[in-house]
Amino acid sequence: GNGFHATQGTAGNRPAISTADGYASLLFNGTNSTLAASLTATAGPRTVYAVIKPTTLRGIFDTQTGRLFVGATGDVHRIYDTALRNTGVAVTTARQRVTYQHSSSLLSFWRNGTPATPVACAANAAIGGAVRIGSDYSGAAVTHGHLLALFIYSATRNTDVEAYITQEWGV
Repeated sequence: GNGFHATQGTAGNRPAISTADGYASLLFNGTNSTLAASLTATAGPRTVYAVIKPTTLRGIFDTQTGRLFVGATGDVHRIYDTALRNTGVAVTTARQRVTYQHSSSLLSFWRNGTPATPVACAANAAIGGAVRIGSDYSGAAVTHGHLLALFIYSATRNTDVEAYITQEWGV
């Protein structure tokens, strides 16, 4: 909504419309299915909320300018701002709510409301450029699995958003 739409011009690279545990989802194929979007935001805190059911989790969301990659590498939830920041939380294949908060100098992560130990990171930069959903911004680190919901906020974590997600997706 609000003019923020994700697209994929190549039909064979579009995620499939699917379901996961009875909930509507987009199913990314782990090879080439991604969505492109246009998004810019000034420097400041960011919180990315997602409901996922991955087979192999890689990129959930990434911006080229001011890098803000959220997803996983090596089967551990991470972000990339100026370097990889490791949450220490292993990826699981269950339907789950994940929250990545990048604020000033800390990465905070929650899975289904349970926090991981915050990790030092770089300050929040302005973001924009190529934006991808389901992979990194280049389209190389593609997720295989279901994306049921994705919310990106220019603010710190809000438990009301998480309560809404729990109400709607049961996690």
